[in-house]
Amino acid sequence: MKKNIQELSTVELHKKKKLTVLATATLTGMLLVLLILAIYLILFKGGSFSFIAFVFALTPILFINFKEISKVKRELENRDIHKN
Repeated sequence: MKKNIQELSTVELHKKKKLTVLATATLTGMLLVLLILAIYLILFKGGSFSFIAFVFALTPILFINFKEISKVKRELENRDIHKN
């Protein structure tokens, strides 16, 4: 069952943010490596464009993760403001 961000504790929000940032960074790195590999294969080995299509197909996941990180940061900031 997925909890709403407002229902999570501050510790859970920090964990969620850390995990999402790690997953986003890992996915970004893997997509960059795949893109470089695809360009290399196309230029020097006569490969197809399927790897590049795969990179562009997975790119929206990055935007979803960035949006989720933004939501968590905003909620943590709101909690800090209300605490003081």
